[in-house]
Amino acid sequence: MAIWLLFHPRQPKTILGWKIQGIWPARREQIALQAGNYAATAFPLDDLEQRINEPGRFEEIKPLIEEHMDHFLRHKLKEQMPMIAMFIGDKTIQSLKTIFIQEIESLFPQVISRFSGNLKKELKLTELVSAKLAAIPTHTIEQAVRRELGTELKLVALFGGFIGLIIGVLQLLIVLLL
Repeated sequence: MAIWLLFHPRQPKTILGWKIQGIWPARREQIALQAGNYAATAFPLDDLEQRINEPGRFEEIKPLIEEHMDHFLRHKLKEQMPMIAMFIGDKTIQSLKTIFIQEIESLFPQVISRFSGNLKKELKLTELVSAKLAAIPTHTIEQAVRRELGTELKLVALFGGFIGLIIGVLQLLIVLLL
């Protein structure tokens, strides 16, 4: 019954002057805002920026940059500037790639820092998570809870019933003894 009351009734109902509504439907906005605040503090974008700027990260993308740079210098440059391409050989291409990669490597932390700074301003993680969570229909949340916690919910219900039985038996014994 307690689990059912988390989600039902979905729309407010008035019974004997009391307004009754499930906890999730009644407080969805508050719960979503708290979850958004938690997400923003638990997963700050500063951590993401630090992880991206770790020394080994650039080495992971370096082959992709080199491949792109090589394609640019060997093919696209010839298409865009045929005169310059005539004077560039393999040795020059290799030298240019090395210089460009070194420059990109020194520029990489600055680019990521600026990008993440702009992302922090624009993203507003609290609002994003809150809006997404508040938009999930109540029945979808209920189905997910029942699917993920089905066995545990049944055990809780059985335990509650067992405790109720013990209390009832104790009350019966007290009434019979008195």
